[in-house]
Amino acid sequence: MKFLKVTVLMAAAVGSIAASSACAQSGPGTAGVDASQPPPPEALTPDIHLACHGNASFAERSSGSAFAFNNRGGSANAFGYETHRGIAEDDMFVDVVGGVGRVKLPGVMLPPIHSGDDHGWRSLDELQLGDMEITGRFEINLFNKPSISINRVTGHIDVRGLGRTGFSGECRPYDASAAARMF
Repeated sequence: MKFLKVTVLMAAAVGSIAASSACAQSGPGTAGVDASQPPPPEALTPDIHLACHGNASFAERSSGSAFAFNNRGGSANAFGYETHRGIAEDDMFVDVVGGVGRVKLPGVMLPPIHSGDDHGWRSLDELQLGDMEITGRFEINLFNKPSISINRVTGHIDVRGLGRTGFSGECRPYDASAAARMF
């Protein structure tokens, strides 16, 4: 009987110590948080703000017409379009905040018919934040959903879309706060 009382008292003391150490670890304002569970991946990802400078490629369309006469008084006219690859030096921005990404494309990459956006920003879908690479996709319009790949070691960005749409350049981090603006 004496052995049973000591065992029960020891168990109660151990339980009390465990409960008080759990409360001390959780701290104020963290009630209900299980310290044994790792935090979600987005909590481990610091915010990423990149300004990328490079070459934007896009489908450029030009048109022309011709009119001709022959020596018998006949005439003919023609009108045609030509599509070729245009390239422009420009900037692109990429933000990842809380595991959610978005991109701001150079204006030359947007065709006349494109889906809505948020002041030029487009959501990144299928976002993968790896140790060496950031990848994802974004929508320009119903038919064109380019893929994006950023090498986290070299800073090289590569965007490939339908047809001749793309971007290739180098990224550098920037401070997104209003205090960091130049103007």
